[in-house]
Amino acid sequence: MAKHLEKLLKNPDRLEHWLRLHPPLARPQPSIPQGWGSYPEELTDASVLLLLQPSRSGTQLWFVQRSPDLRHHAGQIAFPGGKQELHDASLWHTALRESQEEIGLDPEGVRQLGALDQCWTPSGFRIHPFLGWNAGQPPPALPNSEIERAFCVPLADLVQAQEAAPPWPRYATSHGVVWGATGRMLHGCLQILQEAST
Repeated sequence: MAKHLEKLLKNPDRLEHWLRLHPPLARPQPSIPQGWGSYPEELTDASVLLLLQPSRSGTQLWFVQRSPDLRHHAGQIAFPGGKQELHDASLWHTALRESQEEIGLDPEGVRQLGALDQCWTPSGFRIHPFLGWNAGQPPPALPNSEIERAFCVPLADLVQAQEAAPPWPRYATSHGVVWGATGRMLHGCLQILQEAST
C-alpha cells in the first residue's frame, strides 16, 4: 500500500480531484466505550489540518502533542487545529489559523486537497478534518503554551502502525500512541488514501 500511496502523492492534483468526486459523508458516530461518557446534545464546531509534508524519504504527516496544562485533551497526540472563532471565514480557515498558531505554518504555502468525514468527541466537539499539502517550507514547530512538541510521521510507518481495530483504532508510533478522535480521523484518512490510490 505504501508504494501506491507515494505514487498517488507525487501528483496532488489526482488526490484533490478524487476528493472532489467523493465528498464527506454524514456517517453515524461509533458507540462510545463504556466509562467514557456520551456525546453531548450540543456540539462545538472545530477543525483540524491533516498536513501532508513532502520529503526526500517520502510523504509525512504532521502531529502535535498538546500541553499537559490544557483543559481539553491534555497531553494527547493530535492534529493541529481548534475550535472555530467568529472571525474565521470558514472551517478551513479555522484549521489554517490554528496551525499557524500551533506550529508556525505559513498558510500561503498550504494547498487544500479536500475535506474528510467529520468526527464527534465525548468532550463536546464536532471536528471537521481537512487534508492539506504543504508546498512551502516545513513549519518551525516550536513549543508554545498550547503545544509541547510537533513532529512528522512517515505515511509508510502509519500504514503499518495500527494496533487496534475500528471504531476506535490506535496507532503506535515512535513518538507515542495515536488514539481517540485523532486515531479515528487518521484511520479515515488512510482509508481514503488507499481508495484513491487504487
